[in-house]
Amino acid sequence: MNTNMTAFLIGIYFVLIGLTTCAEVVIKNHQDLMDAAVNGFLTCSSELNLNIDTCTDLLDSKIDHSDKKYDGCKCIMPCVGKKIGTMDVENGKWNEEKYWEIIKLLEVPEWKEQGEIIGKNCVDKVNTHCSAGYPIFQCAMKHSKMFQSMSEGYLKHKQANLEAANNTNIEYEDV
Repeated sequence: MNTNMTAFLIGIYFVLIGLTTCAEVVIKNHQDLMDAAVNGFLTCSSELNLNIDTCTDLLDSKIDHSDKKYDGCKCIMPCVGKKIGTMDVENGKWNEEKYWEIIKLLEVPEWKEQGEIIGKNCVDKVNTHCSAGYPIFQCAMKHSKMFQSMSEGYLKHKQANLEAANNTNIEYEDV
């Protein structure tokens, strides 16, 4: 799977944690959800001036997640949640009722199952706004087998690309 597609899928998975209906965006079915997910993710990525490669580094447990370069990445879910309606714009708290409404709309059984696992295990009533995004991400990484598998696959793909680039550089250096 290419890097852009993997980053896109990971982005969709990030925003599935926080999507639903609100006055600005009406989500009535699975297609509306996918459209809102893509639009919200792209809009927030632009607003937060995110580099997807930097954000996907957060999938690697061996790096220092407290590095300031990841601060914007930790805000992607709250940003989308506020735009779509699963996070209150004023108080920055997640809206669990809206989350469960959206899970019911999922047509892909594996996504629905993983959404239910995240919903049951990753409730955050303490953190608000951007500080509420990263704990949900960490919890999803811990409890969702699909998210773990996607993350592992992405990291292996990224490592293979780095090794291929390094091998190409070595070939040119030897000439």
